Amino acid sequence: ALVSNPDPFMRCLLALQGYNRSVLRGNAAVNAGTNDGLFTGREVVLYTDLVGAELVALLTCDSGVYDIGYLGRPLSDGAVTASMRHSFLLSGAHNVLATLWSIDIREEAGSLATTSEIIKTFVQKRVGAGMSDDDAIREAVLPHLGKHPHLWAPYSITWRYRAPN
Repeated sequence: ALVSNPDPFMRCLLALQGYNRSVLRGNAAVNAGTNDGLFTGREVVLYTDLVGAELVALLTCDSGVYDIGYLGRPLSDGAVTASMRHSFLLSGAHNVLATLWSIDIREEAGSLATTSEIIKTFVQKRVGAGMSDDDAIREAVLPHLGKHPHLWAPYSITWRYRAPN
């Protein structure tokens, strides 16, 4: 299973529609390369070619967090960690926008509107105005600084090092 797998790229994944319920019930097997509802870091690295992709946006909860355990269980001492962000960078993406914690999208908390506004503004600034990724996310977040940091601070951009010409 995920916790016992020594490959860190098998411990970082995107669980697609409904899969997480199967894992919690213990009904699912994790097999790289199968159509099992998981998109593992290993599959990103092995089966996607993102060379030339300027930006990959992983707008899911905890997409930029390195594997520190699964379902609250700590990893063994000396375990190597990886994240989906790392996987997409290794696959060739120049920049990855990811989140550092769960994005709260409860309507009553006003956070769904905040998340939507931040992402909409980010895309407008990045694509429409031609801003760099870091300037665009900064501009998107600025109007929300008066709100709780949990709503505006989870976004981070990581870029792949490119040696100067």
